[in-house]
Amino acid sequence: MDRRDRRRRCALHENWEGAGGGRGFSYSIYDRRTDSWHQTWVDDGGRLLQLDGRLDDGKMVLKGENPGPNGGVIRHRVTWEKIDGGRVRQVWTISRDQGGSWNTVFDGIYIPAE
Repeated sequence: MDRRDRRRRCALHENWEGAGGGRGFSYSIYDRRTDSWHQTWVDDGGRLLQLDGRLDDGKMVLKGENPGPNGGVIRHRVTWEKIDGGRVRQVWTISRDQGGSWNTVFDGIYIPAE
């Protein structure tokens, strides 16, 4: 693959299925103009979540928010970090109190296919 081909590879499409049976997809794109990443999640219940961010101290950190119950807001922070053996750890945390406290809703390890 030459350099020009690598530059074109700035989008990722994911189909996912949650542990509770929900399904959906996400699109992740890199915007060279702003040196940032944008990720859009849609699930089979019609819910939408948009996250934005960039590399921060060697980790990819994307943040966003969506409406919560009773007119509140849920903040999302998703972090990806390379770990040993080419694996990547993803930690998804949410806050229901404007960032005062954070709860982990997903902590998983991605392992490269052989």
